[in-house]
Amino acid sequence: MRYFRYSQLRDDLYSAYRDAYLALESILSTAAAPNAGEGERAWHLRASRVLEAGGLDFAALAPTGGGDAVTRFVDDQFKAHRCALFHAKVNQQHFLPGVLTDRKFVAEALERLGRFLTQAANQVLGASNMIGVVTYHGMKMHADLMAPGLELAVSDDEAPVVPEDTEISPSGKAVTMLPTMYVGVVDGIGYDFGFHGEIAVADLANTTINTTASRVPDALMTRGNVDTLVVDGADRFQYHMVLSFSSRAGLKGGFDL
Repeated sequence: MRYFRYSQLRDDLYSAYRDAYLALESILSTAAAPNAGEGERAWHLRASRVLEAGGLDFAALAPTGGGDAVTRFVDDQFKAHRCALFHAKVNQQHFLPGVLTDRKFVAEALERLGRFLTQAANQVLGASNMIGVVTYHGMKMHADLMAPGLELAVSDDEAPVVPEDTEISPSGKAVTMLPTMYVGVVDGIGYDFGFHGEIAVADLANTTINTTASRVPDALMTRGNVDTLVVDGADRFQYHMVLSFSSRAGLKGGFDL
């Protein structure tokens, strides 16, 4: 339980996965201790089948693919993610910190692992877990409501970003509001919503950009600093922003880069 709790407290995705995987090993060894000389994958499979026999539904936890659900779950966590995350051998599968595609794979595996741990803890330890979520429909409704009034903007203001910001340019520098189009759901499952702004470079108030922002009529929504970007030799400037919502069935879904 402590491994799982610390997994939920971590800000780093890979550290969170490591603690969650240790929680997995702890709960599996509680359900079925390893036998002498038993390989780790073989033990994972055997212990997982003990949990399956006790009522744990692996079909809802395993990624899609061939083979039975227990094997897919074990291969997903033990082989595809644990091995790739805990090793860095050249010419073998491994994950690199900061690579977005790798982060996506690990985040999805961690979400499945978290659901396994809550269900396994209930079965093995009798620990209940009360959860709640914002539904996909609810997130889309929220994005749809603010979309008509949301505008993207850029400025050459170098002022650092602070949570108390209320202006796109706190220093009073020139601001360009971009004609903005609401793209809608961009990730296929309803967590991420896109907004696209585009303008002729000739219409930018300043071709040096240090700030990106978004606002609705009555409030500044986001403000970000970027390394000085000089827009030169192009006809059009485009700015695409994605709002990501975390709603992982009671589990932590957002981690620092």
